[in-house]
Amino acid sequence: MKKSNIIDTFIERRKAQILEQEEDDDIIYDDLFEQSVDLGRFALHLIEVGLEEYGVDFDYKKNPDLRSDMFVILNLLVATLLREQGLAHALHSDLNKLKTRILKMEKYKDDTN
Repeated sequence: MKKSNIIDTFIERRKAQILEQEEDDDIIYDDLFEQSVDLGRFALHLIEVGLEEYGVDFDYKKNPDLRSDMFVILNLLVATLLREQGLAHALHSDLNKLKTRILKMEKYKDDTN
């Protein structure tokens, strides 16, 4: 076997290994994403139950914006859970911006007291 054939064979095998690893990584990410969604939904349920204990009962039919708000909160929870796992999510940069904005609001609130 010529040296170039050995190198070509090695390169092809390595490309196949890399592709297989990328597929495995995608499967792991998808699994962690689904687990994060399930956990986020469970957390939202606990929040709603806790609020009901204090007499707050969201009426999603009268105020559909509440459902939209909870949808946003669910996605923020998912992004947070994925960040905890070291995985990227499209909302991470938005979360960082929101944190900065909230800190500015808190500072403004503190300055007015």
